[in-house]
Amino acid sequence: MPCSATSDRHSLRGRLLAMRKAIPQAYRRLADAAIAARLREWLAGREPGVLALWWPVAGEPDLSGEFESLSRVGWTIALPHVVATDAPLDFGRWRPGIAMRERRHRVCVPDPFEPVVPSVLVAPCLGFDVRGWRLGYGGGYYDRT
Repeated sequence: MPCSATSDRHSLRGRLLAMRKAIPQAYRRLADAAIAARLREWLAGREPGVLALWWPVAGEPDLSGEFESLSRVGWTIALPHVVATDAPLDFGRWRPGIAMRERRHRVCVPDPFEPVVPSVLVAPCLGFDVRGWRLGYGGGYYDRT
């Protein structure tokens, strides 16, 4: 039976999730710090706006430690909220000390939820290729957004 592109992506997602879960905690912290440093470098000199990031789930890179410092230099941090299965994401404003509430797909969102529209969107992923094509979880939320 030939493999379809959909089943290939599903299989790849499973392998990438398993690889991510196997990353030792010490290395994960170093990788998160490197990603955060690259994000700060990329944002440096840009006019602050509304920056869409994410609250980490399933071993995703944890950039939440950067939220407060990015806020201090003028960025409004926006976190995604899955509204409906076939809809784009909504984004809510994160503030230091705000409560976080778990919603659909175990995604934590700011509570209360104050909708904002991102001017810059950084999307989490399971992997990417040399051309920069992103492989996500397969729900299509970021593609629709």
